[in-house]
Amino acid sequence: MPGNPSATDALRWTLLAALGLPSAAGCGQTSAGGSGTGGTTSLGLECTEPTQPVPGQDTGVLLCQQGFGIRTRPVECSSIYPRDTDIPPGTHHPGAGGFGGAGDYEDLADECLRDSDCAPEHACFVTQYGLQMLPDGTTEPGPPSSGNSWGTYNRCVALPSCRTDADCTEQQLCECGSAYGRCVDAACRSDADCTRGARCLRSEHFDGCSTRTAWSCESPEDSCRSDADCPEGQSCAPIEGGFTPRSCRGYSCVVGRPFLVAESLRLAPVVPSSAWLIELEGLGWGPLELEDLDEGTRRRLGDHWARVGAMEHASIYAFARFWLQLLSLDAPQELLVAARTAQADEDRHARLCFSLASRYLGHDVGAGHLSLAGALDDLSLEGILVTTLLEGCVGETRAALEAARAAESCESPVVRAILERIHAEESQHAELAWRTVGFVLDEYPELIELAERTLARARLEGAFVAQVAEGDSARPGGHSARPEEWELARHGLLGERERRSVEREAWRSVIVPTWTALRLRLEPQPTTPTTSGFQRAEAHAHV
Repeated sequence: MPGNPSATDALRWTLLAALGLPSAAGCGQTSAGGSGTGGTTSLGLECTEPTQPVPGQDTGVLLCQQGFGIRTRPVECSSIYPRDTDIPPGTHHPGAGGFGGAGDYEDLADECLRDSDCAPEHACFVTQYGLQMLPDGTTEPGPPSSGNSWGTYNRCVALPSCRTDADCTEQQLCECGSAYGRCVDAACRSDADCTRGARCLRSEHFDGCSTRTAWSCESPEDSCRSDADCPEGQSCAPIEGGFTPRSCRGYSCVVGRPFLVAESLRLAPVVPSSAWLIELEGLGWGPLELEDLDEGTRRRLGDHWARVGAMEHASIYAFARFWLQLLSLDAPQELLVAARTAQADEDRHARLCFSLASRYLGHDVGAGHLSLAGALDDLSLEGILVTTLLEGCVGETRAALEAARAAESCESPVVRAILERIHAEESQHAELAWRTVGFVLDEYPELIELAERTLARARLEGAFVAQVAEGDSARPGGHSARPEEWELARHGLLGERERRSVEREAWRSVIVPTWTALRLRLEPQPTTPTTSGFQRAEAHAHV
């Protein structure tokens, strides 16, 4: 079933119009490539060169050299909480009217100075506003923005931790870490839960927003057995918590402009923080209804919106760099103004998403410190073109359509309003990216082939999504969608198949037609009836 035709068509027509191209050019399509590796013929995969995931600590899990993990036995996880250390009192540095105009923060009182001041299963964390938090949980001063207040106060936060499997749902297990245990998705908890000699294996997959862990039984339907069977940059993992066969998977979560450094996604960690929060009820969209959601559903929704918030937060940095890139190109003033506007849009998106995440999770979360190491290393003309294509023309186009698709099934008025706003503004950001590419290639037509190879390579690296999306539908004797997907969709969280369908639709109906029309405008030339310039580039994308 195709995605939202009106949103897809409207975005394609908008991009073509922004480039001064006829809308009829949007009719061209190419098919997604990709082929499977076939099912496995034997089960009981052997673990080679096993290592402890936490050095010096027996977690009952071994990580194998092939890229999966095995569970030797369930253990009771240890925890570093409550810590026997004092936390410094909060500090306040007044600015020119409070944080974001939201009021005076001088009255923010510390709830705690030690973990023992908090209720059981809670810990005392530094909550910052106007500060940046490092991955280890410490803070360091960041530059105050626009004269706003900045500082810290301490508050008790519920720990997302567990001790044993009994602390998790039936579809999870408790996986021990260096600080505490955490519940992760699990279709099995040991080899004994599997049949026909299959093993219960741990898979880890980075979907473009965060790393997801799942345990699942080997299956004859698996199209890969380990990460070694997959192309570079992909991992062998099941979909949706381990309840479908393994396949090679790459990025599937794209919300907001991705911040790429050397073509790798860069995100800040999600940390306890109130610095990115706004009052949702004051936006006129009504209350956020949570009463009908169980704890597991709220946690999944909170984790999702926290990941989206981190993606939107990184987009702020992506547009700051983009503005500098435009300056270096002596770009027209309208592109510079649009880039500044887009940066402000992403700031607003991050605040909306972190505010949603905090409400679902029941405690405040925000973005920590985002490393900029290497972010400005490549400011060459070629580097700027490639980054704009990948971050903007591909990333923003997919983000706009993903938000539109999620809004279709969303029944929460607040979440739907946020998704519709993100869709509208990400569509404008995609338009800005395509206008920039058109400007660069008008000035430097010798880079047209580089642009075409870049898009072709990006599409090939994600072409496997078509096969997986079409092969995982419910069927007799097969794997059906998990029941809670319907509940999650009501609150704006698309399932894996829907996100993959969005990616195919973005390429087929927007990105490829827009590039094809732009290419013809830049370099008019006769084409053969069977092979387009984009298809030729796809065939040679490895060059």
